[in-house]
Amino acid sequence: MINASILIADDEEKTRRILQINLQDTYTVHLAKSGREALNIVRTQPVDVILTDLKMPDIDGMEVLLEVQKIARSVPVIIMTAYGTIENAVAMIQQGAFDYIVKPVNLDHLDIALNRALQHVKLIRENDQLRTQLRSIEAMSNILTTNAKMQEILKTVGHVAATNYSVLIEGETGTGKELIARAIHNASTRSSEAFIAVNCGAIPRELLESELFGNERGAFTGANARRIGIFEQANHGTIFLDEIGELPLDLQVKLLRAIEEQVIVRIGGGERIILDLRIVAATNRKLKEEVEANRFRRDLYYRLNVVNILIPPLRERQEDIPVLAQHFLLKHNQTVGRHINGFETNVLTYLKAHRWPGNVRELENIVVRSMVNSRKDYIGIDELPSEFHLQTADEYIPMPSSYQDFLVKKRQIKEKYVKEIEKSFILEGLRNNNWNVSQTARSLDMDRRMLQNMMKELGVKAPEPDSTEDNSA
Repeated sequence: MINASILIADDEEKTRRILQINLQDTYTVHLAKSGREALNIVRTQPVDVILTDLKMPDIDGMEVLLEVQKIARSVPVIIMTAYGTIENAVAMIQQGAFDYIVKPVNLDHLDIALNRALQHVKLIRENDQLRTQLRSIEAMSNILTTNAKMQEILKTVGHVAATNYSVLIEGETGTGKELIARAIHNASTRSSEAFIAVNCGAIPRELLESELFGNERGAFTGANARRIGIFEQANHGTIFLDEIGELPLDLQVKLLRAIEEQVIVRIGGGERIILDLRIVAATNRKLKEEVEANRFRRDLYYRLNVVNILIPPLRERQEDIPVLAQHFLLKHNQTVGRHINGFETNVLTYLKAHRWPGNVRELENIVVRSMVNSRKDYIGIDELPSEFHLQTADEYIPMPSSYQDFLVKKRQIKEKYVKEIEKSFILEGLRNNNWNVSQTARSLDMDRRMLQNMMKELGVKAPEPDSTEDNSA
C-alpha cells in the first residue's frame, strides 16, 4: 500500500527508535510510548497497522487490542513479545490479533508480517468498496427513470451517500423526495441503522419539539412518561425532515443547534445526548425565497443545503411516464385482483399530455383507478378517469396517435364546442326575452319549433317561477 501508516506502541524508547529508523523510509510512522497514547492516536489519525508491545505499564497490549476492536476493527494489530510470553501472544491471536513478533525484533520477519497485514487491509477495503457499490446499485434499483436529469440526480445520490453531508431535496409534491432520501440512506454506510421520516407540517406545533427531541416525565402537562424523540431514535442512522419549510422559526433555532453540535437535550431534562446521524431535509417550497422573506433562517438553510437535489416535475420527464405507468400496473395487479398486461397506445399519449400537478403520486393513483375500471387485458381510453376524457378550454388536448384517432378527436371536439355555443346562444336569447319562447324565436330570427327542438336537445328549461336560477338541465 502506498503511504501506509504504522503505529508503534512500546514503552522502551530504544525499541521505538530502532523501528522508526528502519520503517520511516517506507511508511508513515506514528510513535506511542504507552497504550493510552496509542489509543488516542487511533481515535484521531488514520492508521493502517498497529505494532504494539505486549507488556506496557498503564494499558498493556491485550487492552490495546480489545479497544482497537471497538473503535477501528479493521486495523490489524501485531503483538511484540519476549520468548517467555509467546503463550500470551498466541492467546491474543485467539482474541483477534493479526500476528506476533518475538523480541528482539527480526526486521526481515517484521517486514513479512507487515506486508501480510497490509494485504489484509487492502482486501478488507476492496470488499468494503464493493459492498458500498452494491448498496448504491440496490438503493437505486427501485427508482425507475430514463430522463437525463434524473440520471444525474442518481449519480449525485451515489456520490453523496458515501459522505455525511446534509442534503436538501427540493421539488413539487409527489415527485418522490422521500424515495431519493431513502436511496441516500440505503446506499450509505448507515444503511443497517434506522431511517426515520418526520413530516414537519403534519405534527401539531405544540407537540413538534417533543416529537423531535423527546421529553422527560413531568416536563409539561400530559408528559406522564419519558419520551424518546425522533433524533434519538435515528441515532447512527438517517433522519428525514420532510416539509422542512413548515418548521416554526423558534424550532428552527433548536434544530440548527442540534445539527451543528450533534447534541440534544430532552424537554425538562439536563442530560446532553450525543448523536451521530445524517440529516436529509425536503421541501416543496422555494426555500431560498422563504429565506429572503424572513420566514426561514438563513443559517439553517445553509447548514441543510450542503448538497442540493432538485427533482424535476413529471411534466418535464415525459419519457418516464410509460415506464412508471407500467411499473405501477405490475405493482398493483395483485392488489386490484386481476391481471392487466398494459396500456393501449393512445392511453400513453393521453398520459404524456397531462400536466400532472400531483406528479408521480398522481400517476400511480390514476393507474390504480383505471385498473379498477378495466375489464380488459389492456387499459383503454374508456377506463381512464373522467378528467382524462376529452379536455377542452385551456386544458391540454392530447396529440392523436394515428390519422383515424385524429378524425375521431376532430369530430368530438367539433360536436362539443358546437353544443356549447348553441346552448350559450339560446340561453342568452331566452334571458333577454324573459324566457318567452315565441318572442325569443322572433328576436333570433328563428322558427319557433326549431327553437323548441334545440332547447329539448340541449336540455334547456325555463326556470321555476320562484327560482333565481338561469335555466338548465
